[in-house]
Amino acid sequence: MMLRWRNTAMAIAGLLTLNGCAAYMPRDETPTPPPGFTGPPAPSGPSSQRLGRDGYPLIGAYPTTAGPQADQATVAATQARFANVAARAGPAGTARYDQSVSELSTLASTRQSEAAARAAEARRSTQELRDLARERQERARTP
Repeated sequence: MMLRWRNTAMAIAGLLTLNGCAAYMPRDETPTPPPGFTGPPAPSGPSSQRLGRDGYPLIGAYPTTAGPQADQATVAATQARFANVAARAGPAGTARYDQSVSELSTLASTRQSEAAARAAEARRSTQELRDLARERQERARTP
């Protein structure tokens, strides 16, 4: 009896799960594309790729020519614009950079010396506590 109820409950759960998918299935025989796939891809620039009637590139139809290239005047202007970028930027070790490096080096050495002093103080206080504990133990042993 228990097995029959369990099988019935599993069958109902399975049908309810599949019923949830029914909203995504078309109700008639005409296929409808999901949203987001309704149009051809957005143009990304000039190309000689052959496209089909729907606007999508034809698979296996490779471009027959190269896309349009920049003319010589545009190339010359771009080269002139970027020709001396490194020279105009200044030397790598400018005065401001050298100053900030020296400030940071000074700060690092100061912090290292402070850390070393604090560590020495901690060792000293730890040693003092050990000596005090040893002294008290000796007093406790001595009648």
